[in-house]
Amino acid sequence: MAIPSARFEPLSLLVPGAGPLLDAGCNVGALLAEAARRGVQPLSGIDVNAAALQQAQLLLEPLGGAQLAQAPVEALPFADGSFALAFCLEVLEHVPPPRRRAALEELHRVLRPGGRLCLSVPHAGAFAVLDPHNARFRFPRLHRLAANVLGGSGREAGFAGGSAEVEWHHHFSHPELVALADGLFTVEDVRYRGALLEPLTNALEWPFYRRGQPHHAAARALRRIREWERRADLGPALAYNVVLLLRRT
Repeated sequence: MAIPSARFEPLSLLVPGAGPLLDAGCNVGALLAEAARRGVQPLSGIDVNAAALQQAQLLLEPLGGAQLAQAPVEALPFADGSFALAFCLEVLEHVPPPRRRAALEELHRVLRPGGRLCLSVPHAGAFAVLDPHNARFRFPRLHRLAANVLGGSGREAGFAGGSAEVEWHHHFSHPELVALADGLFTVEDVRYRGALLEPLTNALEWPFYRRGQPHHAAARALRRIREWERRADLGPALAYNVVLLLRRT
């Protein structure tokens, strides 16, 4: 098991020459845009949400564009060994449990030998119970009322099955992740990040996604607060998020 490091951050991997890069679950394209600004090329991204991909396309066009495709992470539309670096950030918790190993197998397939995968998921720490994404399951009536008041459909807009495709956000332990990656990847580093501010900023950001405004100034400010809290490595007891740096075996 890797020793947790306070130095490792996903964005530290975005250096010129790091590509070809894949963002598996690119959502509205924020990571790909940052990679483009830092000189990483070529860029590719996939997501199951068609509405999110449209916003990603608009964001990336002024920055040189990227190859985007609508696809699940467990069925990547790329040839073997296409990428030197892949990101899969806050995605695996959306994949139904029987398909999570297949998702990692696909990421292994499209990475070059020795290629690296940055994997980030919710962590089973003290604040996991506050996950606002699970409010629809814990408090369905209250969630429906809030959604009706706010209007829009947000992240569900691009799902063919709408809210029926939304999975319970599973919070992973480090041993669970190591078991999923066994035989495919070796762990180079692990960070435990975020605490109470993470679920709070996620909850406050939700109205902007409902209204199709993920790049609103207030939403960006909430993300900056989240990233500020993530600078500290709080250890597995408190952390709301865990990020692993994996190398393809």
